[in-house]
Amino acid sequence: MLRINTIPAQRVSFLALLVAAGVRGVQRDRAVALLWPESPDDNARHSIGQALYALRRDAGSPDVVVGTTTLRLNADAVACDAWELEVAARAGDAARVAELYMGPFLDGVRLRGSAELDHLIDGERTRLATLHAQALELLARTAASEGKARAAVDWWQRLAVHEPLSSRVAVELVKALATAGDRTAALNAARVHETLVRQELSAAPDPAFSVFVEQ
Repeated sequence: MLRINTIPAQRVSFLALLVAAGVRGVQRDRAVALLWPESPDDNARHSIGQALYALRRDAGSPDVVVGTTTLRLNADAVACDAWELEVAARAGDAARVAELYMGPFLDGVRLRGSAELDHLIDGERTRLATLHAQALELLARTAASEGKARAAVDWWQRLAVHEPLSSRVAVELVKALATAGDRTAALNAARVHETLVRQELSAAPDPAFSVFVEQ
């Protein structure tokens, strides 16, 4: 098992790139350009060779990374929650997606490489977060359609934590709380959202949200 906090930043960046590439893998030359953008070609090629050796050594398996021209993590040798989440999303298993998502992809992990690498990882972070948000909304709407008002509240609350500045989500949470018979909590949720929007965006909440709450 590889633990990110025990390996050097450059290898963490390489591992992050391989995870984001998934089963498609990444061209070796592209990996070099993303990870060592300012190094001479010979030095960069040597560096990726060292990184490959170190990852295989640390994992205790020569098969953890496969390929020569195209490099990819071996799904038969590596378990990855980001990959499992994507599989669950494709299968329509919203509950499993919600269970697997533990926070933003590589949140707080410092990567070393090019600006393009940062952009690529940011894109993966956004993509996984979107899959999570979609799963939470599906679970909330399904619970509501089944008459499970309290469960719907719980799912909308989780989504509101994920998207605290979304007036659309805030409206749905207020609706769910009102449907569950908790008008006091509904009004408190509305006030919390209004306060957050004013503090974080220095703006008034969406007029449609304010009208809904007033009604």
